[in-house]
Amino acid sequence: MSPLGVWREYSLRQIVIVANLAMRGRYRERAFLAALHGVKLDEEPEWNFGFSSSQRERELEELQAYIARKKAQQR
Repeated sequence: MSPLGVWREYSLRQIVIVANLAMRGRYRERAFLAALHGVKLDEEPEWNFGFSSSQRERELEELQAYIARKKAQQR
């Protein structure tokens, strides 16, 4: 696929998410290889996959509320 074809097929958000997935994979592979040699890298960076941390916190709260409702219904 040509570089211009990528821009025709995918949105910028999709390109950023895939690029972050690729960078995360490279980081984890590098950390694994470093660990084999006894080197400990810094903590893994937080990857931005197109949403902010406040959205994640809200989604976690909603998930916890959903789980609590499901448990209450099962009793």
